[in-house]
Amino acid sequence: MDLIFCHNDIDKKYYEGFTGVRCEFLPTLMITDFIETEEKTESAMLGGNFVSIYRGFDDYVVAKEIVDTISAPTTGRMKKEETNLDINHLPWVNWLDWMKELSKHKYAIHLGEAGAGTFNLNCAYLGIPCIGYDTFNTQKMCHPSTTIQVGELMRARELAHQLKNDKEFYKQCSMTAQSMYDAYFIEEVFKKNMFKLIKEICR
Repeated sequence: MDLIFCHNDIDKKYYEGFTGVRCEFLPTLMITDFIETEEKTESAMLGGNFVSIYRGFDDYVVAKEIVDTISAPTTGRMKKEETNLDINHLPWVNWLDWMKELSKHKYAIHLGEAGAGTFNLNCAYLGIPCIGYDTFNTQKMCHPSTTIQVGELMRARELAHQLKNDKEFYKQCSMTAQSMYDAYFIEEVFKKNMFKLIKEICR
């Protein structure tokens, strides 16, 4: 192949080192035309279930520090034992319904393996501060004040308390997330950058 598209800095380093092929970023794109939102409540959304790729148990530990109302999407390979916990597992829904449900939550935690970063980006669009790892480009770009290194669970717990107890910090994180989304991830920016890259590649 002549070119590999990937989502994160960590992916770019890996694939370039593994293949010697040129790598470029393909940012996650949201088409936001029909999104509906609701009022936020004192609740948290986890980034996934307890399987290793989502590390939802880590999310759960952090969320339990600050709220009792916790939800999670029904992501793949969920163990039935998780249904015994005090987590509201959302059924499979289309993306617009997911965004409406996510908008009800005031906090988000996603400490999973690096992927497309859609969860972190969804939160940024909705102004929900997300605590997450710096392996996601969408996390470290949109949520700089709540981004941690892999394994820093104590720091994640501290940030959760700060978001809950410091209204100015919460407001700053929320506004930064939305402004960074607008600066780097809206459809117009995506098209401009991709058309520029495609022209360069096709010369």
